[in-house]
Amino acid sequence: MALQLAHYRDSGHFNLTYEASMTRLFRNGRTETVRSCSIESSIWVKAMNDPNITNTERIRLLRLACDYHQQQYRDAMTGKGIDRHLFSLYVISKYLNLDSPFLQQVLQEPWKLSTSQVSVSSHSDFAREKEHSNPNLHSILYKNTCLQ
Repeated sequence: MALQLAHYRDSGHFNLTYEASMTRLFRNGRTETVRSCSIESSIWVKAMNDPNITNTERIRLLRLACDYHQQQYRDAMTGKGIDRHLFSLYVISKYLNLDSPFLQQVLQEPWKLSTSQVSVSSHSDFAREKEHSNPNLHSILYKNTCLQ
């Protein structure tokens, strides 16, 4: 959630955000996308920037946003994600030589923020932005060491 808040404060708007989730529960499972910029996270971000919102309300909204985010992770990990499904529909449409205006619109929307957790054994002890070929994409690497 902190990355959503920082990105909003930096850019002034919400963007399509990529966050990877593992699907290793399945044979040959790799990743699924968690779209961490949600209605719930955007409501919390707006509340954080509104001086008329109480801290109690901000905490309540943060909990709602975090709960929704965790549910998205659980859904992605158990095969209920959306992005790999959309990609499969795209591959099938190309195989069948069918044009899908829906898929063309959805799949051309650019990612503007990409977040990835790096291993705890990584030598870097701070979040950093990695270089990317897309100048409009902010890629943030972070290490989750708060539970250690």
